[in-house]
Amino acid sequence: MKVLIAYATNSGGTFFATQTVENALKSKRHTVTCKEIEELSSNALKEYDLIIFASPSWNYKGAEGELQTSFKEFVQNYSSGSLKGKKCAVFGLGDSTYLYFCGAVERLERFVKDNGGILLSPSLRIDSYYRAVSYTHLDVYKRQNILSNNFIK
Repeated sequence: MKVLIAYATNSGGTFFATQTVENALKSKRHTVTCKEIEELSSNALKEYDLIIFASPSWNYKGAEGELQTSFKEFVQNYSSGSLKGKKCAVFGLGDSTYLYFCGAVERLERFVKDNGGILLSPSLRIDSYYRAVSYTHLDVYKRQNILSNNFIK
């Protein structure tokens, strides 16, 4: 399967989480491309069988739970319809001490659904800076079937 992980990162946590997911998928012999969201156009998404969106949640201009700035711009400028029938998944990083924990995940889920994409699994919400947490978050993603053979064949 040809997989795209489209991500945004501020302090590197989402980047490191993306690498973990990428390595797990490659170990199952999938072709995986990781790209920062500002490197992508909506047309580029068409060539992939599965698109995984990943973003930290951000406190932007006093609004908690926002998408990272580059992701927010991508979503606002997206030409609708390019996700129609596309298999998608979402994960995000956040801080549970905030009121809107992993709010970016909800925004990405809405983006996928509003543009005709198919969410294949409940989204993963990772609490705290990824390098500071254990790999049990990846185990959660496996249990949600994102990385299992049943999910990706």
